[in-house]
Amino acid sequence: MLSGGLLILAFEVYLQHFEKLSEIKIMWTPVIFGVVGGLLGVFISIFFNTISYYLFVVIMGVSMVVGSMGLYFHNKWRIPLILSSLADKEPVSIEFLVVNPPLLAPSAFVGLGVIGLLLAFYQPWNKAS
Repeated sequence: MLSGGLLILAFEVYLQHFEKLSEIKIMWTPVIFGVVGGLLGVFISIFFNTISYYLFVVIMGVSMVVGSMGLYFHNKWRIPLILSSLADKEPVSIEFLVVNPPLLAPSAFVGLGVIGLLLAFYQPWNKAS
């Protein structure tokens, strides 16, 4: 299920980043990770053993890192504007928050990573096969 989520996210991010992929190479990160992580997740679900369990944990951790990087890149230009707005005691306009890139879209990768880690650590799996 999480593998499907990563694959779908990779496709959606590809569609959203399509126009800028050749210019800004860092935009390939969520696309490549989504495909590789999703396919490795399918492999893990078919051939489950101790090594694949730890690989799953690594994939979910990397998913959180990729999502956090995306949140940073999507919002790094907003932070100075918000701080200056607070210093001037002026409200932040709604247009400022909804202008591209999307404010919280990369948190989908973070969410998948958190769900995967919760599943890995709290689901009573038989890890010693």
